[in-house]
Order: sequence, then C-alpha cells, then structure tokens
Amino acid sequence: MELDPLLLSRIQFAFVVSFHTIFPVFSIGLATFIAFLEMLSFKTGNAVWERLSKFWFRCLLWYSAWVWCQALLCRSSSGPIGATTPTRRPISSGRCSAMR
Repeated sequence: MELDPLLLSRIQFAFVVSFHTIFPVFSIGLATFIAFLEMLSFKTGNAVWERLSKFWFRCLLWYSAWVWCQALLCRSSSGPIGATTPTRRPISSGRCSAMR
C-alpha cells in the first residue's frame, strides 16, 4: 500500500474531526462534574468532596493545557499533509470589498 498525500490527508482529517468531537464533550462534562462536586462540598461540608473537586480541576487544567498546545502546533503547520500551496489566502487590503 502506497502512502500518497491524498490518503495521508484523509487520515489526518479523520483524526482532527474525531478529536474536535471528543474534546468539547469531555470539557463540558468534566466542568459539570466539577461544579457538582463543588456543590456537594458546599452543602455537606465534607472535605472528601472538596479534595475530589480539586483533583478533577487539576486534571481539567492539564487537559486544557494539552489541548491548547495541540491547537498551537496545528495552527503553525502549513496545511494538510502534502499541500503545496498555503491553505489561507493573503488579505489584499485592510478593508472588505463592500467598503471599497
């Protein structure tokens, strides 16, 4: 099997789409879970809920840092694998065409 640029671009696209589907769901779910743990800690005064909340909050911070690093790395790439031209067009002027 030959690894041509089209196949590699499709694999990269599948990888990116799957992670863009998983990351927001995981972030929203974990943030909701942390809020629930904070509510239990506040209502019961039990230190176990607060420790659990702090642990999962640290996990969310590490996860968010990892996602941001991945976003910065992807932003610095020139485009899909095997692309010969830039994927973004340069802006010709500071105004949009409707303001000319």
